[in-house]
Amino acid sequence: MSSQPRRRPPPTLRVRTGCLTCRRRKKKCNEDKPTCNGCRRNRLCCEWASTENGRQKRNSSGRDAVADNDNGAFDLDEESRDDSRANMSGVFPDETDADHSDIPQVIPSDSEHFISDVEYTFYGNLTGDTTEIQIPRSPAMAISTALMSAGDSTENEGLLSFYLARTATSMSNGSTDHNPFVVEIIPLAFGNGLILQAILTQSAAHRTVDDRSQGLEIAHRHYSRSLRLLHQALSSFTGVDETQNIGMAMAALIMCFTETARGDTHGAIFDHLLAAKPLIQKVLSSSALSGGLKDFIAEYYVYTATLSLISVDARFGSLTFLDPELEVQAWRLLEKRYLGHLCGVWLELLLLIPRIWMYPSSDDVALIGFLHHKIQCFHPPADAGTDVAAASRVYQQAMLLYLWTTLSNVGSLAEGPYSGMIKQVLSGAMACLEQIPFDGRVNTSLCWPLAVIGVCTTDEFQKMLIRSRLLVMKQTIKLGNIKQTLVLLEHAWASPSLHQGPWSLGRIMQENEIWISFA
Repeated sequence: MSSQPRRRPPPTLRVRTGCLTCRRRKKKCNEDKPTCNGCRRNRLCCEWASTENGRQKRNSSGRDAVADNDNGAFDLDEESRDDSRANMSGVFPDETDADHSDIPQVIPSDSEHFISDVEYTFYGNLTGDTTEIQIPRSPAMAISTALMSAGDSTENEGLLSFYLARTATSMSNGSTDHNPFVVEIIPLAFGNGLILQAILTQSAAHRTVDDRSQGLEIAHRHYSRSLRLLHQALSSFTGVDETQNIGMAMAALIMCFTETARGDTHGAIFDHLLAAKPLIQKVLSSSALSGGLKDFIAEYYVYTATLSLISVDARFGSLTFLDPELEVQAWRLLEKRYLGHLCGVWLELLLLIPRIWMYPSSDDVALIGFLHHKIQCFHPPADAGTDVAAASRVYQQAMLLYLWTTLSNVGSLAEGPYSGMIKQVLSGAMACLEQIPFDGRVNTSLCWPLAVIGVCTTDEFQKMLIRSRLLVMKQTIKLGNIKQTLVLLEHAWASPSLHQGPWSLGRIMQENEIWISFA
């Protein structure tokens, strides 16, 4: 650790011109009136200060014109700011500037709207069509209060808009029209500051991947604040307060997907998973949750935990994210024929991953046979959508590869005892992928099977198809871990074929210092 004292960077001197909205958002304003370019592009309420005797007076909405606060409502102390930059610097992929003109302003900027008797509608492109969530008067006032208490309200309104229009859609695979990232999480957020802050952090991280000009410093600040709030909550954790348990568990899960959104390469998602594990156990045994929310939390954790195991080699460590109690919760979802926005219809396959992860040897004939039978007997429900059913088949083929490569090195395909089966499975996997459009929403759940299939193939044409799919996914879904999955595969493809295969992923991550999850 450097002994040099940390120094606050010199303040940025600027002329305080432009509309009040751009000044609160700390954005450059072209000063077009009555609506500047920035407010027009982001569909914000463009407000201008009126002066009287050289002083700002109230505008037409009855609010005091707000002067800029260069430090923000929750300015970081120097240590937190430096730690935040150290954690986040360089993890957001470069992307071309994006036009966000299609993102609606989902919360009125004018405070008068929050004291009227009307209902408010949140709009988000959740399923390709506009989805509406009606918010009655009292919760709407709570929304205003919650967003203001979390810092710069205008900034937070923009982040919430982006979450509803983009982030929530990118996180779910479109298996149903009911998007739990909105329907389940948003109502929780407006009653729990920790969850709301986690959502704003996730949105800020995702927005920066989409367009770096949208505020790397904002993403840093929200990320650091979320970590501080989580640490504070953990320090006062008693396990007795069910509301506190739910807030901490949900925030930890959201932070897992914040790492997914920003494309973290330092394994921070595994820290969040381990922190969430005991909280999830308490929450799932609570009677304070509705059935739908409880099911979603169970799916959220199991999905993230099972797909993260491949990054950890069981032969060299005992790190595990699942235990029998959590697995029982997941099997209960199966009994209910649960259709998830993360697991789709292939939850049954995901629950076999921990069994394979324990790395059965060729002597475990009975176990190998049992696992192979379970995978082969999987069939998606008849009522599953076309893309969802095809995605489940992709997982099925990837699971077979994951199982059989425990016994046969990929580099010995030509002469190994299982070489014919592995080649056949690879062909089947590519055929299933062909049924899914490159820009289909279900691709958001396919990083794990694409990594397994990609690291197993030695065929250049198959590599090209996988590379092309990941590039399109990166441009349409814009999640950082999609880019990191491709980076990891490029490293794997550059390795000698003798050292390729799913069981080499952990080694490749360590060698290239890109420890990621495929959730």
